[in-house]
Amino acid sequence: KTMPAPCDGWDAMVAMLDGEAPYTQEQDLQKRYKKAYADMKKGNLYGTFYVGMAKYTGKGTAIQRDTGIQLIKQAAKAGNPSALSMMLIMNTPFYKGQTDFKLNPKRVKRDFYWGMPLVVRGFGFAQYTVGNFHFVEYMEPLKEVVNLFYDHNPQKNIEQKKAFILKSVTSAEMFQASHLMWLAARQNSREQHRHFMMEYYAFFDRVFQQGRELLGLNLPSIKQPNAGTPTQRWLFKVSKGRQHLLQAWEANPNHHFTQARFWLEQAAKEPSDATYHWASNDLKCIPRFREMQQTNSGYKK
Repeated sequence: KTMPAPCDGWDAMVAMLDGEAPYTQEQDLQKRYKKAYADMKKGNLYGTFYVGMAKYTGKGTAIQRDTGIQLIKQAAKAGNPSALSMMLIMNTPFYKGQTDFKLNPKRVKRDFYWGMPLVVRGFGFAQYTVGNFHFVEYMEPLKEVVNLFYDHNPQKNIEQKKAFILKSVTSAEMFQASHLMWLAARQNSREQHRHFMMEYYAFFDRVFQQGRELLGLNLPSIKQPNAGTPTQRWLFKVSKGRQHLLQAWEANPNHHFTQARFWLEQAAKEPSDATYHWASNDLKCIPRFREMQQTNSGYKK
């Protein structure tokens, strides 16, 4: 709920690239391996990682996959971000393009093991990858009912929709399920991450709208943001603030950052934010995101 994470992982990413530079800048693979080996002997974790990669791939030295993996793991367990990233990539279970839980539960657990140290440092790709496990686990059983909200017939399977609406507007579960993905999207880690989360919060708007229209619930809206229960007001305001925060990366940044601040300040006053701190945390990051947007720093594609 209140997992510490920086506003962005840009500084951490730059530091990682700087650590890799002595090796990536050397085009001769054998010379790269020799330098990495010498640095490894001095306790340099980037050297250990690159020796491990060389042995695993056979580039620059004889291929020794088992030894290579052990060296990469050694550097990762010591906290080296390059090695942690490689272990995360190696262990992410995919099946036909979708994260697969049922066939690879042990690999999913390993992904959490290697991914969470990167998540708390602000690495967007790790936040989105690990966050996707939370999201799929929560949303996969709800896929059919979610699709009902896009049906042209609003009365179709109305009882299922009503049950989903009541659950969605009375708890923070939908936001919890996507929280790590949000941490990646808000720092503009990748364009597709940002667009996905924009669609996600737009869907939340649809849930609120149909809750008012189908169930006759007194739910918050743009015109009546203080309608509904404290939890409903908080969820609605956080959603609106986050939508503007994501839009600020694309166009009219002054307008959208101003609107993001307005909605998040309102959300931060609601009782639920004292538990989750989501709105207050997003608020603290707005100056950093303004700076990144103005200087075009951060990740773009």
